[in-house]
Amino acid sequence: MKPSILIVDDELSILTLMDKILTKQGYEVQVCISAEKAVQILKESDFDLVLVDLYLKGRLNGFELMLWINENKPYLVEIVLSGTTKIEDVVKAVYFGAYDFVLKPIDSWEMFLHQINRAVEHKRIKEYNEQLTKEIQKKNAELENRIAELELAYQLVQAQTEVFQQDLQKAERIQRTLLPKNIPRHQNISASVYFHPLNRIGGDLMDIFQLDENHIGIYIADTSGHGIGSALVTTFLNYAFQPKYSEDSGEVKIVSPKILLKNLNEKLVSGPFGYEIFISLCYAIIDLQNQTIEICNAGHPTVLWRHNHSNMVEVIRIPAPALGIVSGAKFTSMTYSWDWNDTFIFYTDGILNLQDSENEQFTQQNLMELLEQDTGNPAEMVHQLDEKLSKWIEQRLQRDDMTLIWFALKGQENPQIIYYPLQESAPLSISLSTRDVLYGIQKNTCYLKITGTGTWREAYSLYDFLQKLKEENKQVERWVLDFSECTQLESTFLGVLHQLCLASEEKGSPQIALQNIARPLLKEFSELGLADIFIHFLFESESLPAELQPITMPTTQERLIDFILNAHEMLISADPSNAPRFEQLITLLKEEKNKA
Repeated sequence: MKPSILIVDDELSILTLMDKILTKQGYEVQVCISAEKAVQILKESDFDLVLVDLYLKGRLNGFELMLWINENKPYLVEIVLSGTTKIEDVVKAVYFGAYDFVLKPIDSWEMFLHQINRAVEHKRIKEYNEQLTKEIQKKNAELENRIAELELAYQLVQAQTEVFQQDLQKAERIQRTLLPKNIPRHQNISASVYFHPLNRIGGDLMDIFQLDENHIGIYIADTSGHGIGSALVTTFLNYAFQPKYSEDSGEVKIVSPKILLKNLNEKLVSGPFGYEIFISLCYAIIDLQNQTIEICNAGHPTVLWRHNHSNMVEVIRIPAPALGIVSGAKFTSMTYSWDWNDTFIFYTDGILNLQDSENEQFTQQNLMELLEQDTGNPAEMVHQLDEKLSKWIEQRLQRDDMTLIWFALKGQENPQIIYYPLQESAPLSISLSTRDVLYGIQKNTCYLKITGTGTWREAYSLYDFLQKLKEENKQVERWVLDFSECTQLESTFLGVLHQLCLASEEKGSPQIALQNIARPLLKEFSELGLADIFIHFLFESESLPAELQPITMPTTQERLIDFILNAHEMLISADPSNAPRFEQLITLLKEEKNKA
């Protein structure tokens, strides 16, 4: 089927010419000279593309026609025709939904046809995406019916997650072995490193190494993203980074930074990672004999250089694309002369991506000010940096991996590189579960804090704990459930919560209150029709006791199937429309119950 185009322009000469050219190109074209006529045509017919002159004569101008199209046929792709180059007209046209802008008179009909073809292709892709969206929505509906079965497999998934966490712990140890432990032995250099991945493993990598008796190599790299995928790329980088080569004669030569980055770039482009993976990298070679530093940068943040004689900080910028983006990219090396006791800082951009709720940021200027206060002791200066960054770290405002090398051309007191934060304060042991229910009793109230995801495990523990508390401690008259650190509640927990709220309305039962409920949980309550829960909300949150302790899982789980079954039947009693969603799960549970 031919793509259809409606052209609305009151200049007959250009209207006729566009009609002729587009028809010759295989388009089905209809023309008119006024917005009023265009509206009439559009009410009766559909088109793929509409070309609109902004300043049409008549009751409606081009802008008003675009507004009508947006309200009545928003799926049409609009291209604006205009003889004006006013920027405000362009901005307004884009605001009104213009996909492209054609300036009259048309100097290049080849470019004009390219714009038309691109717009038609845009509409085709848009329609295809809409079709995909509908199919995805259909699939989502099918998936919702399978959620119940997935909940039964949750325990297996948790076991696999724990194994994964253990593997992740090993991966962290392996990645840290890629980091240098010691500075190359030389009486006139010293360094310290700040290394703080966003997750347990990250996408930053650095090294300081001896090239020969007079040359030291330093590089710092940041792969796109963070986490496992980025960590794997750093392993590849560590293997592919070859700063020296051997000639046929056996003589070992140092590869210049620009050649090394060029070779790395081609390996990444032609490698298995794809264009979504790229690396920013800065590589420097320090000549200790001639007192020079040669720097080559590939899309990495600037290098900061403090001149000891003047205490001035210089920013070294060497523009170049990141590695792995485009084949044949060119990289430039710059060489500078330095003095003894000068200092260089190399860092990744994660350090400059910190911002708190009051929009206070840690910027390059903060780094420069810290560098101006250089004491000549890299370990001491990185320790100061660690203290400054701790404010954002403690508030969990870190958004990316953070690495910094503080390199000084001054004698080293200790050849071992000191990493901050200190590894002793960040042990490798990790929690295998982020789910928990904590409690604390204060006067006549029992406070319970649900953290992480509330699954059938937490629901079972919570219900068992509250029933025992109700029998053994008659002085507790209120239960306050806090969800400030709860990320998700699964269906069993929601059914139990509904049951507890109903039970609290019975005479002699403790009153129940809910606080600090996030918007996604509120939406889930609403979608399941749990109206009774809403009346138990606390609009002013109460402070939790200073000390909370975890409740324990019941030792016996003989009635677990009955417990999960009853929770889902409670959800159906709250709103019968929930029945299709949990029908398969309830059937499976009843089958398991009959087997038992």
